[in-house]
Amino acid sequence: MTDIFIKLLNMSIVAGWLVIAVLLLRLALRKAPRWIFCVLWAFVALRLLIPFSVQSKTSAVPSVETVPPEIVYTDTPYIHSGLDTFNSVFNPIISDVLSPPETDGVIETEPKETPAKKIIDIAATVWLCGMAGMSVYGLVSYALLKRRVRESVKQDKRIFICDNVSSPFILGAFCPRIYLPSYVSEADAEMVIAHEQAHIKRKDHLWKPFGFLLLTVYWFNPLLWVAYVMFCKDIESACDEKVIKKYGLQIKKQYSEALLNCSVSGKWVTACPVAFGETSVKSRIKGVLNYKKPAFWIIIIAVLACIATSVFFLTDPLSNETSDDMSNVSDSIVNDKDSVAARFKFKRLIYSNVELPNQMLVSDYTFFLPQLIVTTDNRLLIEQPDNSTYSEAGTLEKSKLYKNNFDNMIQDEKWEADYNAELIRTNAYEVYMCNREENGVVYLIYFTNGTILFMFGTKENEYSKTYDSVIIAEYSVDNGGAGYILPYTLYDVYTYNFGSDNAYPATEASIYLEKYGNHFTYGYRTYSAQQYCPYGTYRYDGNKLYLETADGKNTYVFERTNEGLKYISELSSPLPMSEINSENKIEHIPDNTTFVKSEDNRAGHYARVAEWISQSAYKDVDGDGQYELCVILPGPTSGVGSNVLAIYDGCDRVAEEMIIFKVVQFAIGTDGSIGLKLWNEDTHYDFRLTDDRIICTNTETGEEMPFSEMERIQQ
Repeated sequence: MTDIFIKLLNMSIVAGWLVIAVLLLRLALRKAPRWIFCVLWAFVALRLLIPFSVQSKTSAVPSVETVPPEIVYTDTPYIHSGLDTFNSVFNPIISDVLSPPETDGVIETEPKETPAKKIIDIAATVWLCGMAGMSVYGLVSYALLKRRVRESVKQDKRIFICDNVSSPFILGAFCPRIYLPSYVSEADAEMVIAHEQAHIKRKDHLWKPFGFLLLTVYWFNPLLWVAYVMFCKDIESACDEKVIKKYGLQIKKQYSEALLNCSVSGKWVTACPVAFGETSVKSRIKGVLNYKKPAFWIIIIAVLACIATSVFFLTDPLSNETSDDMSNVSDSIVNDKDSVAARFKFKRLIYSNVELPNQMLVSDYTFFLPQLIVTTDNRLLIEQPDNSTYSEAGTLEKSKLYKNNFDNMIQDEKWEADYNAELIRTNAYEVYMCNREENGVVYLIYFTNGTILFMFGTKENEYSKTYDSVIIAEYSVDNGGAGYILPYTLYDVYTYNFGSDNAYPATEASIYLEKYGNHFTYGYRTYSAQQYCPYGTYRYDGNKLYLETADGKNTYVFERTNEGLKYISELSSPLPMSEINSENKIEHIPDNTTFVKSEDNRAGHYARVAEWISQSAYKDVDGDGQYELCVILPGPTSGVGSNVLAIYDGCDRVAEEMIIFKVVQFAIGTDGSIGLKLWNEDTHYDFRLTDDRIICTNTETGEEMPFSEMERIQQ
């Protein structure tokens, strides 16, 4: 039911854009015949009825899937309105409010009950209740009206006189009857009957209930209520014009008097009947009295407007290809080092459930195993078959691999290498998903050992529950084999912002917890000569987190909450805040202070210098042909600033060194190699791993950078 509701919600949003266009056209084409407007409302009905459309470069619809189906289980809920400004403003809010709580150290095999899913489920239930209420209202209204006209006198074929009705109307779908109040004069009756017969010829007695039926399904969209009211007005005005056109302009006065004599207070909304004097009588009288036969050129413009509306709003935007403008943008991005976060090239195929001689099919788009680019704003660009241009696949969003949304896509006998679904799911520490509109998905999967996987899934159509084509391939970063830099990788970061009035403030204190290990580091945004930066290991005991420094002197205790980590001072050593008070003493973190979980949703890990706190990089430091994970963290210092440079093989920390007096960051040298750079200096240091020791060498002078023993520094 949730999937159906999300689909209908997206269809109503698409139709909403068309409603806005029709409302604007009604203002611009005031002198056009009203039947033109009825055609435009028919376009809206088509949008609400047909769940698919032809894709076109000329489509003016921003997005056909504003609310993606995966919003109910993704860790980072988002919308795709097709309007970048709207997305940039509201997606951070949506992600912050609807993201599920973290589960520390737990590998999940089933999707958790996310806040987004709860809200969608509630909305779907409310939608069903509203639809049931609208249905009951329509059926009861029809039954009551049938009861009121039971005692009617037949005047002519399909024309009846009734004492119990206050306004003329048509009732009945397959055998429509015209009912007239007994008070209607003979002169007025002639005009009323002509009007109602015009309705019957136009099949309005069918179209109006059908419009109400659509409103019953899409009652939650206020634009469609406006559309229904305007549609009812336009079918009445179209019949008014039809009668005037048939009998001549000389009956305008008589017709207007009939409208006035038969006018009643209209109901708020009706499914049926088609009534003569219940809809916008005042404006209709003005329209009748001012009616002039529209000029030929006005009709031509109105018809062209209808054609243009169908081209722009009855088609969907391209999902698997991009427009020429987008291709040009992508071409410029490809060659802009400030826009490209990482370039990936195909390494080897590890899984495929389709035959792939030299090419593969992804989202109805065929190309050779492509090179891929991730931009700094998380867009995924895919190389096209001509090997010279790139198409934009969409935006990569933070995600996770669950047993029922990942393993079920895989057939075990299709593996081309020593992989399986469980191995991928349990070794993936960062996962990003690109939803390619209707029937395609791309996953970018980072392993802890530096392996990079891209998975391409294709459905036959957007309604399929399974993927017909699934391809998984290893990719490598195309930086000439030098490696690549990432900000924040294997660390959960919790931050406390305490502010400062000092000239050189350290306004944030952060706790860094290894996701796959048990080391922690505590550091600040800026360094001070008075700082003490604890470093050591951590452990959980029930709902409490214990940070124990490497020297065994200090222990810090936190309580895990929905907001983050709450500091418990009575069970802890004093935790420095890096603030120096008027007596030149270090301030400490107050009791019950909460360190809030920090999020980093960047998929295209920046292939150049980013933030200098908690940086990471992949580099082959031991010459074995495999990337090792290298991490820089704030160091355990007292009285001097420092960093820790740590090397990982998979999830195991195999080496670590202390760099004191200087703040360092990863950087790319002129030869493309990954090295270290001292803050505010241009000197580049290469580093390598030898016998569990990290050797760091100045690339210009050949001199080694001095490291300090961690045991001596830690206090």
